[in-house]
Amino acid sequence: MKYCAMIALFLNFACNANVRFGGKNSSIIAGEKGYLKVDSPTLCVKNGNLNKVERGYLQGNTITFEDAYFTAGLSESFVNGVFHPGENVEVVAGGSPQIGTMHLSQRGEAYDTSDFFMTNPGGVLYKIAVDYGDSFMRGQPLFFGHNDITLKDYTSRFSIGIQNTLNSNIILNGGTLYLQNDLSLGDDATFIGDGQIVFNNRRISLGGTASRWTGNLLWNNALDLQINSRIELEGVWSFYRDAQINGNSNVLDLAQGGQILVYPDTELRLSGVKIKGLGTGKIIMAPTARICLSDVEIEMNDHVDIYAGSWYIDGATSVITKDKLLTFRSSTPDDSNLVLDDYGYVEWTKGLDTHGSLSIDRVALTYDPLEFVDQYNIRPLRINDPNHKYINIINGGSIRKFRMESISFLDYSSDTALQRYAVVFPVRPVKIFPEVINGVLNYDVNVKGNSNYYRFTEAHQPLMFITDDVHAVYQDMLFSQFSAEYLELGNNASLIFGNNTTVELFRSEDLTYTWTFQGTAHIRGGGAILNLAEHGNIVVAGEGSSLTIQNMTIKGLSRDKIRCLEASSRIIFKDVTLILENDFDWHTGACDVLGDVTISGGYAFAYTSPAQSMIYADSTLLLKHETTFLYNPYGNIPLGALVQDYRELIHLADRSATFAFDSATLSAPAPGMQLINGRLVFTRYNSLFNEGGTNAQTGIVFGNGISENNVLIDMANPYSLSVASGVKIEQLG
Repeated sequence: MKYCAMIALFLNFACNANVRFGGKNSSIIAGEKGYLKVDSPTLCVKNGNLNKVERGYLQGNTITFEDAYFTAGLSESFVNGVFHPGENVEVVAGGSPQIGTMHLSQRGEAYDTSDFFMTNPGGVLYKIAVDYGDSFMRGQPLFFGHNDITLKDYTSRFSIGIQNTLNSNIILNGGTLYLQNDLSLGDDATFIGDGQIVFNNRRISLGGTASRWTGNLLWNNALDLQINSRIELEGVWSFYRDAQINGNSNVLDLAQGGQILVYPDTELRLSGVKIKGLGTGKIIMAPTARICLSDVEIEMNDHVDIYAGSWYIDGATSVITKDKLLTFRSSTPDDSNLVLDDYGYVEWTKGLDTHGSLSIDRVALTYDPLEFVDQYNIRPLRINDPNHKYINIINGGSIRKFRMESISFLDYSSDTALQRYAVVFPVRPVKIFPEVINGVLNYDVNVKGNSNYYRFTEAHQPLMFITDDVHAVYQDMLFSQFSAEYLELGNNASLIFGNNTTVELFRSEDLTYTWTFQGTAHIRGGGAILNLAEHGNIVVAGEGSSLTIQNMTIKGLSRDKIRCLEASSRIIFKDVTLILENDFDWHTGACDVLGDVTISGGYAFAYTSPAQSMIYADSTLLLKHETTFLYNPYGNIPLGALVQDYRELIHLADRSATFAFDSATLSAPAPGMQLINGRLVFTRYNSLFNEGGTNAQTGIVFGNGISENNVLIDMANPYSLSVASGVKIEQLG
């Protein structure tokens, strides 16, 4: 093998040169400071392994892989493709340049050979270009650039079946993407340009960071499209064959020119979506198309006329109409309809006799004109539609206007159950008073929401008042469009967001007092920034309580401004950025990571709790910008407990769980720490400290002697990790 490496480094291969190998273990190695230069038109590598080690170089003409392995850095890939050294490279994380582009296409005399790219877990130091025909990608690639996958044009058909989160954009250029597995996009990853996505009964989960989508996309049989953050749509999303969008209470904003097209004989289901900026022409339906709405909120910014297709409401849905009208009507000769021609292609046709319809089945469709005069904003009125051609209300369904009134528990028992939702206005606030029982004031007020909600209207003043000495607990309740500014606590008053409560933030702002959660609760940030001011705290109280904080940025973090009060409680951070203002101490309960969580700010995040925390599968905890993760729970462990039992409190769920450092520090003073499973990623320049560590029992250990539990370590370059302060690290197994 060593002799082969020498040949690879110094020979100039002739035109059409082929290198045949006996198997994977036969290699050409571009070693450290070694150069493999291809002077012939191409070098064809069959069956074996071309290995470019760190600071090895590939130059010259193309390298064709036929059922061969390509090893570059920590990534080993099984490839059919053509590698172009030095093509379209960019400088990526850590300051290292990419090494080229791997081209995939359909080759052979009859174009019957599909290229492929299958990679083991590890960083891919080159781009993927999808040329003509069919090709596919599988494995667990970790890309370093923003736009590392590009389809050439409409002739490109790319199948993707990876097992990890995709952290690069895909530039479609009119091509088609086929799913061979569920696809999860990283927070900064989108589909760029025009193209088609064929789901094949798979799921796509979009990233957790607010994003702009400018391309025209055809979603083909999109039965499970998950939206995990605010989407600002500027292009056209077309749906062909049945589809479902699960919005997870996130916003789909059409105000900047976005459109939704529903093809003939297609049913599009929308669940848990907040559609903003709806006007005429924003949702276009073929005459035989249907939209089903459940738990949907629509905000209109113009009149909307529906003259083709049908809307079906089978879950509580609300429309913020303001002074606009939502009208279902018949078409006019000037209206264009979306139909299929004789060849199955979509075209626009005028002059068809169509009409739009609305059916409401067993639930309420609620409209809200806000401060405008009620015009019965969903039309036509029943008197103008006696035969229910346009609006059909069945099985006890209804159309109703939001009722706006004050909520006061003065005349209720101290254990109150809400019977309906409420919209909260400055002139109709929520006020909670103590109850008089036999002449004695009872200050404990428990409110059972019964899955109802308060929806707070935009204001810059308190809308919810807890009067002096009252201690209110809400359960099973949604606080929609809530702001920290909306709550005013009287002297010695308190409010607990109890079991099954959800707080949806309305805007970015400062929190100047304490929010207390108990039971199972959620904060949905919707991309907002919450700054913990001097007296701002988020506290989880009660044994076994769990708070999920998702899709937001939290600033001003220091001391223990976010904390659990009980050892059995936990906070789950999902797609959250934490920015430290000073050193922070996590001293009680568990701190779990779901999705992508980033900690920055240049201070220390000290993990001193004796509870075990989890980085879930397909999730990443990233420390960056000179921030330190300090692992030191030993001062809080129970008296008499064995120190060795507390070295593995950071648990990585499996190989897809990632603990990442970007210009950051991992510090674990003796008795140190141990990580098993998962992946460690180091980009730019990072440090590892183990003060007082002298051996495997007091040092930082990766693995536990079982190969299935080894930790995969990715480093962007040899200088990405500096080991200091007497560290002894043993990678076992």
